[in-house]
Amino acid sequence: MKPLTVEMDGPASREWDRVVGLLGGSLTSADVGVLVSYCLSFSLVYHTRRALAPPPAPKVDKLGRKLSGKALAKAQAAEAEAPWQMTTVDGKGNPRTNPLVTVLTCATRDLAKFADALGLTPTARARVGAMAAPAEDAFDAWLKANKRG
Repeated sequence: MKPLTVEMDGPASREWDRVVGLLGGSLTSADVGVLVSYCLSFSLVYHTRRALAPPPAPKVDKLGRKLSGKALAKAQAAEAEAPWQMTTVDGKGNPRTNPLVTVLTCATRDLAKFADALGLTPTARARVGAMAAPAEDAFDAWLKANKRG
């Protein structure tokens, strides 16, 4: 069952659904805390990137008519070239790193750690695949000897 903190957050909820679909039966109740943290970190990255992104270019002209053709292409090109808001200006007029850049950096780092813990990264999957099978023990031998059917 999806926790309310995830359910009420659009990007987190969609990521929960995606990851649960990917991992399906391999998730246990012990994974819920990491999955919640992963999804909330994902959402924080999503929202922070949106806040740092340049504002969208207008898709209408001065009279409110929808742009089309070359005018729309020009507006879209301008939007693609607009700078991200990576700096701000302090009270004295000096440029400073936008605090959201720090939030994004930390959230991205957390997201990567949680993804690794859930086995969502190539490195994590390689570690699992590279693990040697445990040696057979007395319990395994008993199971083989008492196999039914």
